Amino acid sequence: MLVGIVQLLDDQNFATLVMSIIIMNAIITPIIEIYYKPEVKGFDLPNFVKLRTRSLEMTSSIGELRIITCVQEEDNVPSIISLLEALNPKEVSPICAYVIHLVALASQTVPTLVPYKNHKRKFSKPSSSDNIIRAFLNYAEHSQSSVQIQPFRMISPFKYMHHPICRLAETLRTPLIIVPFFKSQEVHSTDGTLRIFNINIQAFANCTVGILVDRGLRTHISLTSFSYNVAVIFLGGVDDREALAFATRMSSHPNIAITVLRIHLRGNNTLQAEIEREQDESLFRDFKAMNDSNACVACHELVAHDGEEVMNALRSLANTYDLLVVGKRHGIAQFEEGLISWTQYRELGVIGDAIAAPDFYGGMMSVLVLQHHGEGDDGVLEI
Repeated sequence: MLVGIVQLLDDQNFATLVMSIIIMNAIITPIIEIYYKPEVKGFDLPNFVKLRTRSLEMTSSIGELRIITCVQEEDNVPSIISLLEALNPKEVSPICAYVIHLVALASQTVPTLVPYKNHKRKFSKPSSSDNIIRAFLNYAEHSQSSVQIQPFRMISPFKYMHHPICRLAETLRTPLIIVPFFKSQEVHSTDGTLRIFNINIQAFANCTVGILVDRGLRTHISLTSFSYNVAVIFLGGVDDREALAFATRMSSHPNIAITVLRIHLRGNNTLQAEIEREQDESLFRDFKAMNDSNACVACHELVAHDGEEVMNALRSLANTYDLLVVGKRHGIAQFEEGLISWTQYRELGVIGDAIAAPDFYGGMMSVLVLQHHGEGDDGVLEI
């Protein structure tokens, strides 16, 4: 009987069937690529809540701070843990970090974001996900209950990962998503899919997104001997205000030294610019007043008339910082338009791109570029 069934397909028919499958796949795959765009589904929230953006500036310093942190490889872990510790989690202001391990697939699969529980099993050879999640859980265990870790795994092509992660951020009402800036020159190319993930997160997230350019730890950092030297560059605008809000949370940590470089850039006298300047000055005054007697915080102010003077001020920073924090945009169109042609990675902004470049103090300092959701986003980059 089996022989009779097998003989139903001779060599010619079998070859025809195989060729048909190949041709159908060749036709259907590009069609799916063009027309299949996963929707960002709505939530059971009132419309006015859906439209509200979330920021560090508007998040109370009392109560739980929820953060989504994305990790692509084990090398990202120490610097992200250092960022969490730098935010000074305490009993009155704990941190709940939703750690997402990004697992990229080349195939056209449905994006899958699921809680990760495999780390609880006993493996003879732990996977990369196990090592990443266990490192964060170990940090939480030694944090005296001030840090909670919720592990996830994101399995998808990079260009679709942002949809589930943005939905999760919306559901959790997180004010901050931290994503790594990838170091390989291959993935930094214009059509690199890892770069698409970062840019799409910036475009879609209804909160602040921080891109961490990780240069590695300059010194050994542990919970028992933690120290951090941070510089914050503040020109103005909503993104730089998020950078200063980030510094505000760090300023109460006894083992963090913070230097804020306030650069007053002249030349923009529009009504909107005046409104932005008032907000900038109000937040900066509050920051200085709050840290007036804090020996670990130093504020320096200078005036710049053009982009060249701004860059000279940045080059005057000493090569002693573990981390530089800056906003992506600065609310000064003339300044940014004059430098954008020199910017290699626009998702970092003109200043972020300059200080993240390998020739800025030899590329030794890590950089955190913050962008608050709003007008002026670069939009989605796809291939």
